[in-house]
Amino acid sequence: MRAELAASIERANEFELQVEAEGIEPTFIAAAKNGIVTVLVSQSWSPVFAVRIRLFAFRPHPEESSYAAFYNAGAHAAKRLLGTTENTAFNIAWPGEYEA
Repeated sequence: MRAELAASIERANEFELQVEAEGIEPTFIAAAKNGIVTVLVSQSWSPVFAVRIRLFAFRPHPEESSYAAFYNAGAHAAKRLLGTTENTAFNIAWPGEYEA
């Protein structure tokens, strides 16, 4: 399984999941979204409804991409944004709560 994408996170008034994926199969887009949301909810991350997440730079592999590959790519992106994987740091500042 192989798939790649990029993601960013920022504060917002309400939850928003933006996707820039021209020419990507809708199933792959849905998989990446599901991976992102699953990690946010499974981490019991309370500000989940006050962020804007952007998924972009989708790179499917010509032979090895699948729903599972993009689900994993989305989940991994969320874990990196939240700083829950090795050598990563939470990268969104909440006033009075976090300083980089």
